[in-house]
Formats: sequence, C-alpha cells, structure tokens
Amino acid sequence: SDASQDGTYIELKASAAAAFPIMLDFMYSPIGTPVEATTESAVALRHLASCFGIREMFNSVTDFIKSDLRPETAPTYLSEAETYKHDKLITASLKICAGSFMEIKLSEIVLLPPDLFELVVRSPHLVCDSESLSVRVAAYSRCRPDVIDLETISSLTNAEIMPRIAPDEALFYIHLLSLLGVDLPDSSNGGAAPTLYDRCVAASPNVVRGALQVKHSPLCTHTSSFHDRHRQTMNKDYDDLPSGVKVDLLESTIADSVHSAENRPIWREEQPDHEESSIEQSPSSEELRDELSTAKEAMMDLQGEIKRLRRKMEKTVEKYESKLNAREDEVQRCKEELSRFVRVPNEHSVV
Repeated sequence: SDASQDGTYIELKASAAAAFPIMLDFMYSPIGTPVEATTESAVALRHLASCFGIREMFNSVTDFIKSDLRPETAPTYLSEAETYKHDKLITASLKICAGSFMEIKLSEIVLLPPDLFELVVRSPHLVCDSESLSVRVAAYSRCRPDVIDLETISSLTNAEIMPRIAPDEALFYIHLLSLLGVDLPDSSNGGAAPTLYDRCVAASPNVVRGALQVKHSPLCTHTSSFHDRHRQTMNKDYDDLPSGVKVDLLESTIADSVHSAENRPIWREEQPDHEESSIEQSPSSEELRDELSTAKEAMMDLQGEIKRLRRKMEKTVEKYESKLNAREDEVQRCKEELSRFVRVPNEHSVV
C-alpha cells in the first residue's frame, strides 16, 4: 500500500482483485452473515481482511478454510498460501498434499508450480512408493514441459526419494535427459549413488523385451486395444534412442535374463508318497524345455541386436574418421602450397 494526500493505494494480486467484490458484499451484509468464500477465493479474502482490518471477515474465512482444507483442495490452498506468504497455511496444506499424494487428482497436482511440486515430493511427510512416485513425476513433466529443467528433474528424481523407476517410464526419462542436454550414455557418476540414467537402464529389461517382440512379431494394423497401442509406443520410444543407449539397455536385458534363469527354482523328484502332488505342482520336462528354448531365442535376439548396433556404430566411426583424414590431407596440401610462396620486401621506388 502507498499513502498520499489523495488517499491510499493498494496493489492487489489477481486472486485478491477477483475476491474484492465478495469483501464488499460482506461489509454491507447484516452482522453475523458468513462470508461467501470458496476454495479459490478464501486465502485472498483473508489477505484482504488483514489489509483492511476486517476482523469479522478474517475469522469467518479462517473457519471456512479449516473446514474446507482436505486432500482435494490442498494443492489450491498451498499455491494461494505461497502467493500471500501465509506460512502456517503453507505448512498445513503441504503436509496434506504429501500425506495424500496418490489420492489427489493429477489435474490438481499439475497446477502446482515446480518449486511447490518439489516441496511436496521432497517432504518428509510424503506417502508414496518409489515406482508410483516416478510415474507421477513423469506425468507432471509431460504436462508441464515448459517448467522442467535439468536441475528440477534431478531434484525430483533424486535416488534418496526415488531409488527405483517404474519400467513403463524408463524410456521416457531417458528421452527427457537427452532433451535436457545430458550426454548419453556417458552419464555414469563412477560409483556414487546410481544416476537417473543408471536406474532407468536397470528398470528397462521388460520394456526392451516388449519392444523387441513388437519388432520381430508385428501387430495387426487394425488392432486398437490399449495394450497393443502401448506396446507400439514402447517400440517407437526404443527405436528413437541413440545406438549407445540401446547397447546399454540390451546388455541390461541380457543380464536380467541370465539372472532370472540362474535363480529359477530347480524341481526335484519327490518321494513316492508325494508323487501325485509333485506332478501337479512341477512343470513337465517338455514345458521346461520349451521355456528354456524361448529364453535362449530371446537372448539370441538381444545379442543379435547388440551386434547390429555395434556394427552400425563402427560404420559411423569409420565414416567420420575417413572425413577427418580427408580434412587432414587437405590441410597438408594447403600448407605445402603456401610453402611455395616467398614473402618479398615491400619496397617502393619513386621515379
């Protein structure tokens, strides 16, 4: 506010300006009439009540906020409380947002600016498992690409709060890192906590297997089921990755397949009195052979894909080496050409 001879001027934020008529209605209402507050206007009304010293309205709005503050409304209150720097309301609404993080609609969460969304995600009151958190952060990033930068995404996906990535979001995060300027695949931090890229690679085997299945067993063009469209999207996301990243993903997938095979329980022949139950519970030799054959074929496909990518990378390196050698030869020819020129004194004679 600014006082002068002509009166007092108060600069109002947008929500306070929108709430101003509600304040006037309250001022001219009979005593004891509750203020017509809403979730969207309540914080602004309380701010106006403080500015103009309207204690009755301040108390009425405070009662409304106490009864209205719940998971569905907490994001709005958090954003408005931050606008007007109401610290107690910030603390209360932040705690509710974090404690009910998975219950709040995504359409409400994405309205939070990145600094407040980060406060919620990193709150000690957050109730959300790692993979579910990775799904929500990915959804927020898709909806708010204009506000996501490398510093923000690094904080939101810190290994302390998100040690595991949901497999279906692994390729999205890898693409996002590339868009934000991270050099892939050379982004390992040499033994410290796994980077986001490392965790995405670790989460990717099932996604890579699904993408390769689509590649080698194309879906019918007329299919429209969500599952099939999702598999096609994963295949495209995989195809669009740099060759070096594909090598990392394929090696991780092979290692995962080998680990799964090594840890598969070995079925032992039971004693005669348990023979019947053993037959019911144990897979037949033919089923085991079929499963092993399928696993071997999958590993061969993965190994073939790695070889193909390595050959592609080697050809690319050879092409650039050839161009570099040609440039070096051209530079050498230019040097030799210049060496034939002799600098003569710049002498002028006047006749």
